[in-house]
Amino acid sequence: MPADVQDKKAEFGINLSVVIQGLLLATTIGFGTRLVNSIDTLINEVGKLTTVTTLNSSEIKHNTAGIANNKFTLKVLTERVDNHIHKGEKHE
Repeated sequence: MPADVQDKKAEFGINLSVVIQGLLLATTIGFGTRLVNSIDTLINEVGKLTTVTTLNSSEIKHNTAGIANNKFTLKVLTERVDNHIHKGEKHE
């Protein structure tokens, strides 16, 4: 808004001050908007990482159960081979 002032230098200074304040406000709003968008993006990415972590955790539990099952199967097969060897059976 132009100021109604008799002194032209003072009028110019006041108007310049108003323009600078407007630019600072616009810049602040711009940075604020970018900050909010950055925070939204960060929250979205954290959500994705949480989902991936949950899936990985589930896979690890599944794989651990599979390893335990395989270990048991190997133990049973090892006992059968040992029994077979101790019986002295021969194969052609």
